[in-house]
Amino acid sequence: MEAAALYAFASAKQKPVICLAHVTNQMGATQNDFEKGRNNGSIDSLRVISFIAQKWLNFKIGGC
Repeated sequence: MEAAALYAFASAKQKPVICLAHVTNQMGATQNDFEKGRNNGSIDSLRVISFIAQKWLNFKIGGC
């Protein structure tokens, strides 16, 4: 739902949007379900986000 809202916003404002999600099989049914921790990919996810953000900024600065 959140991704759909971001894409609707991008369309309405004619602005580019990047949407990333850390998908798991849990549904938030137990306490601390949303805490993924180092071993469940949180550090790797942050590295991916950082890489994409750096590439995006370099493109925006150098490409446009």
